Amino acid sequence: MPRRTRQTPPPLRERRSRYTLFGRPWPLPVSPVAVGLLLAFALAAGLAWYFEGRYETPPAEAAKLVTPYKADQVKEVVLTSPSGKATYDRDETTGKFAAPGPQPTVTPTPSPESTPAPVQLGPATQLESLLNQLHDLKVDRVVENTPSASAEFGLDQPQLTLQLVPKKGAPTTIAIGRLNPNETAYYVRREDRKDTALVSRYTLDDLMKVATDLIKQAPS
Repeated sequence: MPRRTRQTPPPLRERRSRYTLFGRPWPLPVSPVAVGLLLAFALAAGLAWYFEGRYETPPAEAAKLVTPYKADQVKEVVLTSPSGKATYDRDETTGKFAAPGPQPTVTPTPSPESTPAPVQLGPATQLESLLNQLHDLKVDRVVENTPSASAEFGLDQPQLTLQLVPKKGAPTTIAIGRLNPNETAYYVRREDRKDTALVSRYTLDDLMKVATDLIKQAPS
């Protein structure tokens, strides 16, 4: 009777090469398909972080912003000052801001021989710029953890109030009062943060002037 011979398993190196890729032995004990799926998942997660999470503002930084919304996130702006009030809505067709009522007449294109006129930006462009610059501003410090309406801060009758209605999220309002005793910053009430803060007058002076002009330019 012939003796049975026990077959020994192939060496570990041979067993690992049972997978192939493009006709060549695959050096890993895991299928190339599994490795490919893992890499695809890692790539998708990386892209999601790059295009979404990368641009999210950390909570600590968001708390310092004067306004939480950039211009492209806003669909309506209400500007109020002692001189008047104006509402600008974003047109769904053009994507630009416009105040209700008759729009200003378009200035005809001058002839090439005429003297170039000073460049004057339209209300929509001015408002977009104002909102983006306002969003980039940060508070110097919080002076009260309540949205004050105190006459001491000039917030009983603000110089300027901006209400922003976003495409998504809750509306927010900021009110700009008087300068601090050193005249280096304005008292600003932030309704969304429920506080009162100091904001440097640098840049804010120019933005307040633009807002006042926008109120004057709005159709009556």
